[in-house]
Amino acid sequence: ISAAGTKIEELAGSIGTDEADLKSATLVREKETADFTASEAELMDVIDTLGRAITVIYREMAKNPAAFAQTNTKTISGLVKTLSTIVDAASFFLQDKNKGQSTRRSMH
Repeated sequence: ISAAGTKIEELAGSIGTDEADLKSATLVREKETADFTASEAELMDVIDTLGRAITVIYREMAKNPAAFAQTNTKTISGLVKTLSTIVDAASFFLQDKNKGQSTRRSMH
């Protein structure tokens, strides 16, 4: 009976530890979900903005196809730099997402 009592105490301690680990992991996942949701919303907004910009560019090119031949190259290089920054930001987001997923997998 004494051995059974000891085993019960060990299992109760183990359950307490597991519950604490579960609570901690749940908090981490909730924070990651909130971060992901915010980043996703921001990226979706950027994608929407780029889509509208492309539509405007096509519309303007249809009106005057030679307009881009007259465009200041400094303006185009600024546009390319801006788009590169957006792509870089998206890649960091994906790296963070993949890192978070691998962390979650290692916790299981």
